[in-house]
Amino acid sequence: MKLFRKKFIIPFVLVIVVVLVVVFVVRGKAPVVDYSSIVVDQKDLIQSVSETGSVDANLSLTYGWETSGQVVDIAKHIGDTVVAGDVIALLDNTQQQARFREAVSQLSSAQARLNVEFAGPSDEDKRKSQTAVDQTEAQLVQAKAELLKAQAQAQIQVVNAQKVVDDAENNLRLADGGDNSQIVTDAYEDLVNTLKSVLSRLTDGLTDADSILGVDNRFANDDFEKALGFRGREYIDTAERSYIVAKKSIAAVSSKILGLTSVSGHEEVDQTVVDAFGTLADMQQLLFDVQALLSVTDPVAGFTQTELNVLVSSIATSITNVNAISASLTNDRQAVVSARNSVVSYQIAYTNAVANYVSVKQQTSADIAIAEARVTLQEASLSQAQATYDVLVAPPRQVDIGSLRADVSRYQSNVVALQDTLDQTKLIALGAGVISSLSVEVGENVTANQDVLTINSPELSVEVDI
Repeated sequence: MKLFRKKFIIPFVLVIVVVLVVVFVVRGKAPVVDYSSIVVDQKDLIQSVSETGSVDANLSLTYGWETSGQVVDIAKHIGDTVVAGDVIALLDNTQQQARFREAVSQLSSAQARLNVEFAGPSDEDKRKSQTAVDQTEAQLVQAKAELLKAQAQAQIQVVNAQKVVDDAENNLRLADGGDNSQIVTDAYEDLVNTLKSVLSRLTDGLTDADSILGVDNRFANDDFEKALGFRGREYIDTAERSYIVAKKSIAAVSSKILGLTSVSGHEEVDQTVVDAFGTLADMQQLLFDVQALLSVTDPVAGFTQTELNVLVSSIATSITNVNAISASLTNDRQAVVSARNSVVSYQIAYTNAVANYVSVKQQTSADIAIAEARVTLQEASLSQAQATYDVLVAPPRQVDIGSLRADVSRYQSNVVALQDTLDQTKLIALGAGVISSLSVEVGENVTANQDVLTINSPELSVEVDI
């Protein structure tokens, strides 16, 4: 380092004198005067001194945050002594912390995946994966069985629906022709046959009543004639009058019924039915009167209770038979009415049958499609389960290891970067000293590299060589 510099002007004469004195002193004898001359010029005479050492000086350091944000905490204040690394103030770092935690979580997950890849599957994992394959295979077998079942049921349902259509179409064809249609003709044939059964029931009922009253068969009730109507003789007269009425009515309708054939006119049959209902009513009245007569008959004069019970049961059976044939006749007459009105109803039935057939076809097709889709799904599931098992038991591939390592490295770099970003929200003492200035408050917003802090520190010095 250059310390000083002077400028001299030396006269020529003075130089000569100095030289002579020096020579005289050195030699100790009288000098020999020697003269010389030069031209005097004005110049700078420079002299320098160099040394090595240090210059120490206490310094102050002023700085701020490396990022922008809002001050949320001030831990140190003016006049406080700090050491290197002390946190003096803090910016809001909520978002930085969230990103940092997420990055740490991602790194942990990536490292865990890498560890799992190195470790390979456990025996339990293999067992579970194989079980999944077995279960999926069983489900596929079940799905195929359900498909076969759906196909079989669909065939049955379609056949049944087609039969309903065929029957409805046949009925519609039979109803063609109105009153002369086949279906009306068949209904009248059934009605004629029922009328003949009515005549048989009427005859049986009249015989059962006479076996008690003894009107035509005078010897039929000899064993109990004295006991008959024991507590009400007037019941005998009522029953006998009913017998005469029923007998005449049967005789009148019998000739009409016996004269009916399959080709008899419909009006003739209809009138005979009306007459038959009248005769049935007469027969019912007769049987009710005989039943009433038996209710006032006592087991006397050698007539036992058992014998009386047999007669009561016989009349009850006759009443049941007459009522049943009367109901059958009613049904068959209604069937004729229905047959006459059947054209519209059969047309509706045919339309409904066709619509039902179409619906059954659509529904069964949908059911089969669903069953087929389940089979396809289970086949895909089985393939997936088998592939998962194969991948599980296969040794780790280098490409997978490399990819997982790259993930770990990437997440590690991200964690380091986010840690640095998080650290930037802290105002940290760079050395020991005393805070001489702190120009921020909690809630204040600061910008990056804004000077807010000054620390005076004896540890901060400058050394120079001289």
